[in-house]
Amino acid sequence: MPHWKTLFCIALLSPLAMQAQDRLMDRKLRIQSSRISINAECMFATTVIEMTIYNPHPVEAEALETFRLQDGQVISGLELDLHGHFRKGSIEERWKASNAYNSVVGKRIDPALLQQIGHNYYRLNVYPVAARSTRRVRIHITQWLTWKNDRLQYQMPEIPGIGTDSLFVDVKIPQAASDLKAGTGIAEVLTLTKNESRAIQGHAFNVLLNKALAFSFSPGNKTMVQAGFNIQNQPYTVISLQDNFPDKQKIDYRSLHIYWDASASMKNRLLNEELQFLKKFLKQEKPEQLTVTFFNQRVLSSVVSGNSDEEINELIEYIRSYDPKRSFKPGKVPIHDPNGSPILVFTDGHQPLIVPKKPNMQSIIHCISSGNFRNDPYLNAVSEQNSGQRIVLNEKNIRESMDKIALGSTGISKVIDGNQSIPFRALQYRPAGSRFIVLSHAPKNDVQVRMGTVRNDEALATSAQTPSHCNLPDSLAKPLHMLVQFDSVKSDRWMSLLSFGLKEKIVTYRTSFIVLERIEDYIQYKIEPPDELVEPCRQMNYVYNKAEKLRIMYGLSDEEHIQQLIGYMKPREQWWTKQSMKEIILRENQPTAQISVNRQGAAQTDAMFQSTAPGNINLNSSSELSSVVVTAYGTQRQSKMLGYSTRRISADELVQAKPVFVTQGLTGKVSGLLVQSLNNSVFADTRITLRGIRSLTGNNQPMLVLDNMPINLGLLSSINPNDIEDVTILKPGSATAIYGSDGVNGVIIVKTKKGKRSYYRNHFPGKQKLNNLEDVDYVSDMKAASSDMILQTYLELQKEYKNDPIFFYDMAEILHQKGFTDEAYEALYHCSELIIYPANRSSIAYMLESWKDFSAAKEIYRLILGQNPGNLAVKRDLALAYYQTANIDSAAQLYYEIVMTKMEDDFYGYTHSIQMAALQELNALLFLYPNEPNMPEIDPRLIFTLPEDLRISVCAQVNYFFLHVKAPITDSAQASFPPNTDQHRYRYYGYNNQVKEYSVYRAMPGKYKVHLSRNYYYQQGNEPEIYRLVTFKNFQQRGQKLEIQNLNLTYQYGDLEVGSVKW
Repeated sequence: MPHWKTLFCIALLSPLAMQAQDRLMDRKLRIQSSRISINAECMFATTVIEMTIYNPHPVEAEALETFRLQDGQVISGLELDLHGHFRKGSIEERWKASNAYNSVVGKRIDPALLQQIGHNYYRLNVYPVAARSTRRVRIHITQWLTWKNDRLQYQMPEIPGIGTDSLFVDVKIPQAASDLKAGTGIAEVLTLTKNESRAIQGHAFNVLLNKALAFSFSPGNKTMVQAGFNIQNQPYTVISLQDNFPDKQKIDYRSLHIYWDASASMKNRLLNEELQFLKKFLKQEKPEQLTVTFFNQRVLSSVVSGNSDEEINELIEYIRSYDPKRSFKPGKVPIHDPNGSPILVFTDGHQPLIVPKKPNMQSIIHCISSGNFRNDPYLNAVSEQNSGQRIVLNEKNIRESMDKIALGSTGISKVIDGNQSIPFRALQYRPAGSRFIVLSHAPKNDVQVRMGTVRNDEALATSAQTPSHCNLPDSLAKPLHMLVQFDSVKSDRWMSLLSFGLKEKIVTYRTSFIVLERIEDYIQYKIEPPDELVEPCRQMNYVYNKAEKLRIMYGLSDEEHIQQLIGYMKPREQWWTKQSMKEIILRENQPTAQISVNRQGAAQTDAMFQSTAPGNINLNSSSELSSVVVTAYGTQRQSKMLGYSTRRISADELVQAKPVFVTQGLTGKVSGLLVQSLNNSVFADTRITLRGIRSLTGNNQPMLVLDNMPINLGLLSSINPNDIEDVTILKPGSATAIYGSDGVNGVIIVKTKKGKRSYYRNHFPGKQKLNNLEDVDYVSDMKAASSDMILQTYLELQKEYKNDPIFFYDMAEILHQKGFTDEAYEALYHCSELIIYPANRSSIAYMLESWKDFSAAKEIYRLILGQNPGNLAVKRDLALAYYQTANIDSAAQLYYEIVMTKMEDDFYGYTHSIQMAALQELNALLFLYPNEPNMPEIDPRLIFTLPEDLRISVCAQVNYFFLHVKAPITDSAQASFPPNTDQHRYRYYGYNNQVKEYSVYRAMPGKYKVHLSRNYYYQQGNEPEIYRLVTFKNFQQRGQKLEIQNLNLTYQYGDLEVGSVKW
């Protein structure tokens, strides 16, 4: 290497080497001393751990300690010693705190960071610790106390690999407690300097923290501790219980009731395993009374059986062959036994169940399922709430499962205030020997807690006396309330964790503590300063804005939510005002009619324009309910390329001369198609060209597409001609328009017979019309059948498609069109049974609406909302059903509920797009019925008048899509909202239940063609995928009319013209 290059490398690397020597980031430092102060209260404790960290190295270093806590322990504070004074940490969003720490470390200025890095794992970073110097830091922990041997115990977990030169411990317990004792572990090595009934002090030297630190004391009542307090005028009572009750209890199976799910959704069950399990269990238990009830979407029938081996064998075969014959309207299935006998429910959990709560008649319920596509959370809840077991069967766990259901799960069955049973919430946190209960009121009498199963329970604990409520001061009520609330925070909802961490000032996976030294750093990184720095920050013109933090902590207030909705409406209002002003200018010399543009609560504006209808328009007057049109597009799903130079060869034509190879069958069938054999081998090489050889040396052979997949043309000879459904030839030029440069020599499209009775994920490279797509074959069969053969054809096809919900959905539509109403309903309800994903059941209601059966449609919507009350898209569907049936007050109430819902984690705008659609449809109702007496009280700022000729919206159930509307006259594109031009196309992007809309201020005569482009494909199961096209004509004008079209886009993607709106 030349000398100058060597010098350059040394100069470049020297600063990095010096930095590495001056700063150690990855070496363990020593804990010189630790002081642990523990304050135990009635059922929880707060711990302050003060550590003095020593750096034995000759250069400064970063202190980094990783430790693990137990469930029920929360980090509630951090302090860092700065110049002899401890500064409190600020709780901030994790990314924000981490970013500030990493940036400040680079400046070699004192920061500290405490964050959660995994489940119950935490990491403390402190920088810098000067060479051969110390830094002090304090960590605050709040935790539950647990029960053991009639005593409350405190335990801090071990910290493997960490030791301390000296350890000081100080423990205090409340006045009402007594008999404080040191436990095992580290406490055993302490030299006690104070040992009283309610306080202990001790110390030790050179201690490894690889053992737990434990203490215990007597709380007075040996089984139960009770505390009351108020938070924001809401009373709470928390009960801590010693639980020595057995987790399981033997079940008496002398009487047994079995519920057997015979619905079509059970097609994937492991039938043999379920029957084998049931047979062995019945022969083992020999129930004297045995009842089997069959159900699908309702209870079907019941049978009673004896318990002899022969009778059990006959019962098993009866269950195996049971066929419900027909389907019924979806509903909830009651699961109960009149004598309170144990119940086994064999189900996948997709049919909603009702468990009646009758005194002294409750049954232990076990939920048993097999196979995939189970609704596990629902079945787990039903089992747990009814003291049962949750069983998922497979061929290997039958014996284990039989042992499991021999016992019932015990739990807290009742809480009694005096003589009255009262509601309670049991915390999910259940350490060994302990349980915690929360009451949302102050008991009036002594409280008794009963334990056992729903069938058999006994008194577990009774309070010795009812405490005076609010006996806990705020300083103790707040940490106890924090522990109670933390139990219900869902770890998978990061906004919940973030809000809770910021509000309660604790470390979660989304929030961290940070301490900074300089005021400038709090200002630069927008960190909330501690109390002692608030005034200095103010003097530097920095006042921490808590508005955004409070919004995250507490969510939007109603006022903030309304302002947000008004903000969403602002672009539409600005567009509407701009269009109305254009019309004023264009028609200022013509006779005019006055229209009042008014959003109540805002300034009124008057605009003058020529009405498109004779007479003046008074937007404050009532109008008759608009006519409603509900139509459906569907059952047409396979590609049919139109407008290209093509030739289709059917299977009969191809094999007419009994060819050995496909190329032989093609010979002479298409003009311009030349097939040349290059040798005489078994699989002869061939050259295929269309319209002559264009090049003597280059590749001029066409492209081969087999079942929608491009493959090598040489494989054409390996396909059996008898396996081909048809062959389509696209000639050069036309093929290029579809397949690009790959189709420059033409395209041969081969479709095999194996796909005859299947669905394809069809992609349409060019723009296609949904109504021009070929029917799937079973639809063609039904359409070709004569009137007297319709039902027979349907029954024959049903044998082949008995497990296909899309087939029954299509059949329901065809049968209804043909006048077979009863059979249509049965097919539709059978489709409902086969649907696994609850949201997809909306498609059943859509079909019912198109049949004008709004009553049944509403029941479906309510059923879905019963399982998922927060589904705003289904709520909007239900509101539209109310709208169409003139149930105005119910529609308005539901619309307003949607509009005012403050959803969590709506980061992609899914919720607010539904809310904007609901808000506009609500205003459409208010336009028709301004003086309706039963209307809900609506904030006047959300009532607006923005008349327009045409408003089109599309909502998808479960897919990505782009919406594009082609106006009759191109020039009218700029009068639409949003602007309907190609460069604005991606503004129409929609996902899942998001609503995308298109509005026209003044519509032009002709058809507005609605295109959906679905370039990303995702099909949720083999289930109907229906889009809704909702159109308002003369929105907020005389003659306002609502039209709804249901678009069946199952297994389709690409660019499709799905419908049109005529003006």
